[in-house]
Amino acid sequence: MFDRLLHAVTCGAAVVVLLAGPVQRSRLEAQDAAPYRARVDTLAALLQEAREAAARAESSRVAGVQIDSIVTGSLVILTTPAERARIEAASRRAWNQLTVLLRQDTESVGQLTFYLVKAGSREPRPLGADTIPTVVYSEKSDAVDIADRIIWRLEEETALGLDTVTFEWLGRRLPLRPSSPGELSRIYVDLATRPARVVRECYLGNLGRCEEALLVWTADDPVIEWYDAAERRDLVAQLWVPASQSSDQRRRACLDLGSDDACVEMLQRHWAYGLPPPLSVDAQRSLTALALELGGEGALGRFLDTAAADPGDRLTASSGLTLDSLVAAWHSSVLAARPPQTTIARRLGWTAFFWVLVLTFIASRSTRWRRA
Repeated sequence: MFDRLLHAVTCGAAVVVLLAGPVQRSRLEAQDAAPYRARVDTLAALLQEAREAAARAESSRVAGVQIDSIVTGSLVILTTPAERARIEAASRRAWNQLTVLLRQDTESVGQLTFYLVKAGSREPRPLGADTIPTVVYSEKSDAVDIADRIIWRLEEETALGLDTVTFEWLGRRLPLRPSSPGELSRIYVDLATRPARVVRECYLGNLGRCEEALLVWTADDPVIEWYDAAERRDLVAQLWVPASQSSDQRRRACLDLGSDDACVEMLQRHWAYGLPPPLSVDAQRSLTALALELGGEGALGRFLDTAAADPGDRLTASSGLTLDSLVAAWHSSVLAARPPQTTIARRLGWTAFFWVLVLTFIASRSTRWRRA
């Protein structure tokens, strides 16, 4: 059918051009040729569309690909009919989690269409799938795992519209659902155990130091402001830098002679070689998720507003709070997520004590011990 359509359009274009030539030649000589060029361009565009339609039809016919579309809210998932039941359950779960933060802001997220494919699948990809973000899952993936993968991919796609500083600050992924209790508990452990003075002071309630530890704004001299002398020596001990006479001398002065000036110089010169940030990027994402949650309707759109200059501006715009108030709320939520104290160690202690008594009694009854 498309072959015939293509042939008809081509022949029609040729006839129009041949018939119009003699009649309009004199008029073309007298008038501006721009309108006629526009008509020719329009005809060429129609011809190209016909060719592309024919190519799509032929490609689909040859590949024989069957694709189901699953629409849940504003989320559109493309998958094969055989996987529909599993993917449909995952799609509902993903959308329910997304709407906690997105609410009515789904239009703020540019890409809500995804193509889901099972790892190792040899089915031909549908036409146009190369332009759609792909989510890969395994044979053993359940609805929970697939929903997590959909949200993760959506978070990556949404982050692409951010400025470079905020994009990197978030670890290239914008959170679109609230932090789970497990995530907050891990951040608590991070906050309570990280070997950095700035983190310890944040843990104790210094909100300005929390902002610094969260990298909301850049410290003038992180080497001096984030760490104390002992922590700087530990960092130099872990630091790998290309060998050179000067770096070797500074390392020896720092580690062997205890010169803090040498430690500072070493770290300042080689800051780019993988020194850890005060907190993990999960802390930044949890702060952002809280800002979106507290901000109510339109919070996501305000965070994505290109007029915002840096993470701090985006956080205050989206949450509707001052940065101090937002960080205070984040600090409280993290402290409230402290993991419960375990009684395993106490049980193990009593168990060990019991077995010591039992073995002592057995040993005392042994002939060998009595003979001694």
